[in-house]
Amino acid sequence: MTLISDLFWAYLVAITLLTITPGVDTLLVMRNTGRGGLRDGCVTSVGICSGLFIHATLSALGISLLLVETAWEGFEKGQNLNKVGMKAQDTSELFFQDVKVPADKLLGSMEGQGFFQLMAELPAERLQVGLTAVAAAEAAWEWTLDYVKERKAFGKPVIAFQNTRFKMAEMKAEITAARVFCDRCLELHLEKKLDIPTAAMLKQHTTDLQCKVMDECVQLHGGYGYMWEYPIARAWADSRVQRIYAGTNEIMKEIVARSF
Repeated sequence: MTLISDLFWAYLVAITLLTITPGVDTLLVMRNTGRGGLRDGCVTSVGICSGLFIHATLSALGISLLLVETAWEGFEKGQNLNKVGMKAQDTSELFFQDVKVPADKLLGSMEGQGFFQLMAELPAERLQVGLTAVAAAEAAWEWTLDYVKERKAFGKPVIAFQNTRFKMAEMKAEITAARVFCDRCLELHLEKKLDIPTAAMLKQHTTDLQCKVMDECVQLHGGYGYMWEYPIARAWADSRVQRIYAGTNEIMKEIVARSF
């Protein structure tokens, strides 16, 4: 157990991007010195990492990925940012000022492969987001079912009202359908057949559903659903970013539309 824990923390990494427009474009800044690279910039990423996968433009060959260690001179971790949700996952500013990157820190066998390396993993990333979205929706539904069975209004449990039963039934059907889609995409992934448009459909559909379910479940909790002590309130806050990272859902729709 200790060995696994030590290895986990030793190799925890994050992918950081310099973005112009959030979720869409990527600004890549790198000065080549012949001795390795010098990089200036500021990004935001997970703050507890011991190493970082960093985008860089090394030459006319295009984008390459470099491994930059946080112990190197010129790297500085800024303040943690106060996010709306996902409080357990710290996000902080990371500053790079003339960080010297040795040539042997190139990820891959040759320069210019960074974009393709990242694109190759996007379906898997979006599958992971989809699986998380469905699991969160399932948990929220279970919490809400327990609550409406216990909570009483006008002398009877909230589940006794037709509107409550209909809402719960609608959510159950939609969540079940999303779970089947997720399972199919997982099968495709294991067979190395999950393509970019299908993964985009999964990410867009499941995260939209997650946010819809969270909102409905908060409503069924009433005022208590807006209290931070209740798990549904924290899950509601956590869910919103799912439609933003790993490619915004608007971009997911564009990817699907381009596959027609």
